[in-house]
Amino acid sequence: MKRQYDTGLDANSISMQVKVGTVGEAYTAAYLLRSGGQWNKITESTADSGSIKKTNIGFAADLRKSYVVVRTLIDLSNLNEAERESAANTIFIEYKFSGGFAGTQTYNFDLDDITKTPDNRFVSISKPIELI
Repeated sequence: MKRQYDTGLDANSISMQVKVGTVGEAYTAAYLLRSGGQWNKITESTADSGSIKKTNIGFAADLRKSYVVVRTLIDLSNLNEAERESAANTIFIEYKFSGGFAGTQTYNFDLDDITKTPDNRFVSISKPIELI
């Protein structure tokens, strides 16, 4: 489910941060999606933390009417079957946006953002945030 962040109309600098909590290895990448289907990678995590430090994504006036899509891939294959199921159900991700008219807003992922393989070895979470 998409969320919305109000950037405002001025020249404020908009920032984002992602915190991932999992026992597996995680990788996260954030993309800016503009009308016409143009995708640009904003930033990415290290190969195993999944978290993204506070990153400037642009100015409010330039970002309005676009989306930030944050994709996280988690590898739980180092766990046994029972541990994988528990780990897949206890993943924590926090998406924090700041600098806009809405101030600092924190979002979590929703159930319709997550896809798991049948054996819970791999988990994919995609979170769209509309910048309004």
